[in-house]
Amino acid sequence: MTGDSGARAAGKSSEHLVVDGQSVAFEHGQTIAAALLAADRTSWRTTRTGRPRGIFCGIGVCFDCLVTTNGRRVRACLEPARPGDVVTTGPVSTDVTESPRESLRESPREVPHEPAVRTGPALPTRCDAVVVGAGPAGLTAANAMAEHGLSVVLLDVGERPGGQYYRHCVGGGSGAAASPRFRTLRAELDRHVVAGRVDYRPRHQVWTLERTTPPIPAPAAAPPADPVWTVHAVAEGPEPSPVQVLAPAVVVATGGYDRQLPFPGWDLPGVVAAGGAQALLKGSGVALGGPGGPGGRVVVAGSGPFLLPVATGLAQAGAEVAGVYEASRARDYLRHARTLARQPGRFGEAAGYARDLARHRVPYRTGHAVVAAHGDERLTGVTVARLDGQRRPIPGSERRVECGTLAVGYGFTPQLDLLVEVGCDVSTGTGGSTAVLVDADQATTCAGLYSAGETTGVGGAALALAEGELAGLAVVAATGRPVEEQRKAGLTRRKDSLRAFADVLDAVHPLPVGWLDDLPDETVLCRCEEVPVGAVREAVRDLGAGDPRSAKLLTRTGMGWCQGRTCAAATAALVGRLTGSPPDGTDAAALARRPVAQPVPLGVLASLADLPPTHVMDSDEPSGGTAR
Repeated sequence: MTGDSGARAAGKSSEHLVVDGQSVAFEHGQTIAAALLAADRTSWRTTRTGRPRGIFCGIGVCFDCLVTTNGRRVRACLEPARPGDVVTTGPVSTDVTESPRESLRESPREVPHEPAVRTGPALPTRCDAVVVGAGPAGLTAANAMAEHGLSVVLLDVGERPGGQYYRHCVGGGSGAAASPRFRTLRAELDRHVVAGRVDYRPRHQVWTLERTTPPIPAPAAAPPADPVWTVHAVAEGPEPSPVQVLAPAVVVATGGYDRQLPFPGWDLPGVVAAGGAQALLKGSGVALGGPGGPGGRVVVAGSGPFLLPVATGLAQAGAEVAGVYEASRARDYLRHARTLARQPGRFGEAAGYARDLARHRVPYRTGHAVVAAHGDERLTGVTVARLDGQRRPIPGSERRVECGTLAVGYGFTPQLDLLVEVGCDVSTGTGGSTAVLVDADQATTCAGLYSAGETTGVGGAALALAEGELAGLAVVAATGRPVEEQRKAGLTRRKDSLRAFADVLDAVHPLPVGWLDDLPDETVLCRCEEVPVGAVREAVRDLGAGDPRSAKLLTRTGMGWCQGRTCAAATAALVGRLTGSPPDGTDAAALARRPVAQPVPLGVLASLADLPPTHVMDSDEPSGGTAR
């Protein structure tokens, strides 16, 4: 991801929505969360214990930002703001153990919306391949398959293709979505959509994969007897509707999200994920701590090279960045000098960020971490401490830094929900993250299921582009069509080089699990269920919990709205420290495993039986639209 200086104040807009009876201005293309933040509303609900909540992950993972819009509960960070929207905030709990508050069929909206853009024929659809995710990996996979004549359905939760990396800026801007590489990818996608080879469906949440026997003859891409995958999704909009797509091959390219470690006060409004801070800046033009965003200085902390573009982007947008605090040390890179030397472009990129930070007089400290956040209703400051060789805070080194925003993240963790549930094997990377196992062709251990990008191990956009294309070519080859071996060999070499570099970054920036030992018992571990660290310690010490899943069953850790996405890594690490058994990839995967990967309205489930007969898509049939 890259920083972007295209932030704009929401006050320049002539569009308005209504929040708790008051008119709030926003720019076209902003989310409801961005509109609230631009109006200096950092919190808009409370938990069952009365703790304030606002935006945290910024990309729909954590559910902290729930609001009611036109009578429907939505995640404010994902929901586009529209003129006339009626938004209600307030002290609503998100305890998943409460009785259902909505009828099977959702209540009518107070304000009608335009429906989600849906291209192609009525679903269910039968095609040659489905791609889940329209980020760098998903785009190259879809384009590669369509280029060779396959019919492809591309499903993505976003309103536009590009994912988190190629995020579109409000009012334009100079972000990655304006890069020549993305313009080429998008032009290819548009061409395939117009030709009918790609059926692109934005604002579609895939909630599960199911391996089934084909109910009808398959297209020419696969023998009729081949088993197929059924991809279940929800088409978002004022009236969410069920979607089913059947194909013998599926490429999962769902990306990743910020990896977090708990510390006292990390659930305060004003503490946001580093990726969430950049998503707001790039996608909605809201710079936390800058023009058009909530006031106060900004601290950026955690570990990994991603902190640099986040801090640089905020500073360029006018925010006062009080400091960047990196848990790792610069000398940690010296052990991997040979591998690093093979990627000279990355050094130039890092040097550019360093120059930008120096120009804006932003301090950069290695071997430091934020160990506490302070405030009542919102963040007012943080405590920073030096870390020892085990990445534990050094007593006596603490100092307070006043700020209104903390952007924090310890790298990224892959989004594996769909893959884990169907039984794909996973592994643990050098830095502790769980990733799906794939072979040289990006095939998982489940036949017909491929994966590319961050799901195979966090490695950045360049690696995702190579893996996505390889996955697409592998699906093409599986149909018996010829594939250019020289092209495949070049992609493989590039992938191997970039993966080696990513493994170095993973090793240099591991999850600093040592500091979990010193956390106060009252520190919140699971944000959704508000389970403290002490409860998990008690479960292991007194109740016999010997693994993360047992701790989950005894404490409800990971059973809330986010289903363990936010706390799984920290919980697995904490239990591992307490039991003396370092967690492997299966521990975190088991903790976060769920049969339904995304929220599904009950009305959508009830209407599955009403779906029309399966439609067979072929490359000669136009899908009815272009990528937006």
